[in-house]
Amino acid sequence: YWKPRFQACLENVRELWLPGFHLFETAKNAFDALLALQAPKLSRSFQAQGIIIDVFLLDAWLTLFARWLPFRLLPEVLEYIRCHGFAGILSLTVAVVDAHGASIGGIEPADALLELWKCLQWEDREPRLDTLFQTAQGLRPRASELLAERLAANKLPELAFQRRGPRVVHPDSGIDLLDVLSEQSWQKWRAQAEEFRNARSLGKGTPKSTKSLSFLGIFRCGRVRAESDSEETPPSKAAHTE
Repeated sequence: YWKPRFQACLENVRELWLPGFHLFETAKNAFDALLALQAPKLSRSFQAQGIIIDVFLLDAWLTLFARWLPFRLLPEVLEYIRCHGFAGILSLTVAVVDAHGASIGGIEPADALLELWKCLQWEDREPRLDTLFQTAQGLRPRASELLAERLAANKLPELAFQRRGPRVVHPDSGIDLLDVLSEQSWQKWRAQAEEFRNARSLGKGTPKSTKSLSFLGIFRCGRVRAESDSEETPPSKAAHTE
């Protein structure tokens, strides 16, 4: 029963897995616009903090929400995708992120990313699927329009990742990004974010241990580099620390 439906679902969004991530490049811009429509405050908060969630979207879209939503909900999710294609994926993605908006808006960039990561993958209080579908259904017509507009524009943004054979990697470090999105990695990045925050609160700039491979650097790489990731210690403060 489910096998032909699953195959039809994959056929609708097969471009997701093609080399070059062309559909992803188009859909990421559409996601930004759709999030601004559905959750303007959250969208502005992301922009103000320089938060880029390309890697989270990659995780959701390449796994068809298998790591964002409980497994028992996936048959209904796949049926929704089968019926509505990538406009369905896009609208459902915004619905899920918006459902966690109260947890991730208006806090420090590193904390916001870590909280979003935790909410999406390990939060016990999962959003109700019927509520998510209701939100997604309302957004789907605009999602279709935005996808068509982005495809017509044919403008490819820089991405925070690249495909190298079967792997999806962070371009600066070569780290496999789908392996990075694990609970063990979350604990590591949380500790690094704490070190980063403490150093900045003391006016010491970015800790040496985080400059070569910072959590924020990985999740901001490509599209926009936040000034704080490349910012050296100001001369006036450096003089006092020498």
